[in-house]
Amino acid sequence: MRNGYPKEGQIAAAKALIAQADAIHSELFDAANELKDECHTLIRESQVRRYRKPPCTLSVKNLSGQIGPKIIWVSYSKAKIERINAKPVRFTREITGRKNGRYPKTIFSGYEKEIRPRLWEIEDRAAALRQRVSFWRATLKEAHKIAEQGGE
Repeated sequence: MRNGYPKEGQIAAAKALIAQADAIHSELFDAANELKDECHTLIRESQVRRYRKPPCTLSVKNLSGQIGPKIIWVSYSKAKIERINAKPVRFTREITGRKNGRYPKTIFSGYEKEIRPRLWEIEDRAAALRQRVSFWRATLKEAHKIAEQGGE
C-alpha cells in the first residue's frame, strides 16, 4: 500500500465537492427565497392596518464570489424618495444586533401580537439556514485548499 492513497482520496473528495458548488449555491438560494416569500406572504395577509409600512421584513442578498445567500432582516425608510424617471421608492437598511446568527425577538415588537410567534419561527428557520450557509462556505473553502495542495 502506497502512502499517497489517503491523500489522493482526500483530493478526489475535495474536487467532487468543488464540482457540486453551483448545485449547493442554488439549493441554498432556493431555500432562502422560499422562506422570504413565506415571510412576505405572512406579513401581507396578517397586517390588520392596511397600507402600512411593515416594521421589518426578511431579505435575501447575493454576495459575489461566495457560496449561498446573506439572509437578513431589513427596515424601510419612512418616506418614499422621488427618483428621476422612476416611481418613488423606499430604501432599506439592515437591522443590526445579530448574535450567533440570530436576530433578537425584539425586532418584531412593531408587529401585532398575533403574528409575532410565527415571525419568531421564521427567524429560527432563517438562523438554521444561516448556519447551513456558514457550514458550506467553510467546507468549500477547505476543499479549495486541499485541491490546491494536491496540484503542487
